[in-house]
Amino acid sequence: MPENRIIRFKSLDSTNAQAAKMVADGELPDSTVIIAHEQTKGRGLDSNTWESEPGMNLTFSMVLYPRFLPAGQQFMLSKVIALGVWQTVADHVTDGSVTIKWPNDIYIGDRKVAGILIQNSIIGTVLENSIAGIGLNVNQTVFRSGAPNPVSLRLATGQEYDLDIELKRLTTNIEEYYKLLKSGHFSLIDQLYFDNLYRRNVISEFRKDGKIFPARITGLSEYGHLLLETTDGVRFECDIKEIEFII
Repeated sequence: MPENRIIRFKSLDSTNAQAAKMVADGELPDSTVIIAHEQTKGRGLDSNTWESEPGMNLTFSMVLYPRFLPAGQQFMLSKVIALGVWQTVADHVTDGSVTIKWPNDIYIGDRKVAGILIQNSIIGTVLENSIAGIGLNVNQTVFRSGAPNPVSLRLATGQEYDLDIELKRLTTNIEEYYKLLKSGHFSLIDQLYFDNLYRRNVISEFRKDGKIFPARITGLSEYGHLLLETTDGVRFECDIKEIEFII
């Protein structure tokens, strides 16, 4: 990642919000990164917040223009972003415990090390631009927000990391998977994503409509919906707002 494609801020409410403002003011180069030393109102899916101690982690957004990708296939972009972050963590934690928790959290064992929030702008049937907000816990060792299962690279490995090196490693990994998407390697991306999916083909507990039930993940629909099979043999699909993974 060339330094001239990295825009640095000391403090921002949200790197995604800043990226959206800058894109609205004029198109940024593809793969531009907006990064903050401190992010005060980082968030995840729905109303979830993202805790990050200033100067200890990576909190940034990457601006992409996947205009080659039909809007109906936007989950493919989510897959390649998740794979790029997964690859970065797996480069350091090499025991096979790094997985992607559907749809795009990154876990070490049963603990969350990274989260991704993608905001897509669609014109007609085409993805005009995408802003991928990424939070990766790198050097933080104490978490105070009450989040149930945070972990960092440092807690997992006992090593301290250079944030600039890790930023370049992470953005390079994302760009490599993004190239696969541009080249139309959808089947390979699908397979890599599923092969590294958290608790795939393992009986786990889920909550849907207020009821907890055991099921296993058998795959994903083309729209990114989770395909489940209960222990009674019932098969169905659901989106992120319909179901909760019980950890």
